[in-house]
Amino acid sequence: MLWMVNPDRMEAHPIMGHPYNEALKNYLTNPEAVDLIAQMASKKMNEQLLEEEDYL
Repeated sequence: MLWMVNPDRMEAHPIMGHPYNEALKNYLTNPEAVDLIAQMASKKMNEQLLEEEDYL
């Protein structure tokens, strides 16, 4: 996980990764981005797995 945190403003921005605990999403500045990032990462990982299977 990689989050950018600004303690002066008490903000956390998800850059990479998402919390497994749904309650933590409420503390992120843009909780909708967490779901979008997770979907994009999952899609990319699935594509890579399919490519690897073609080479086996």
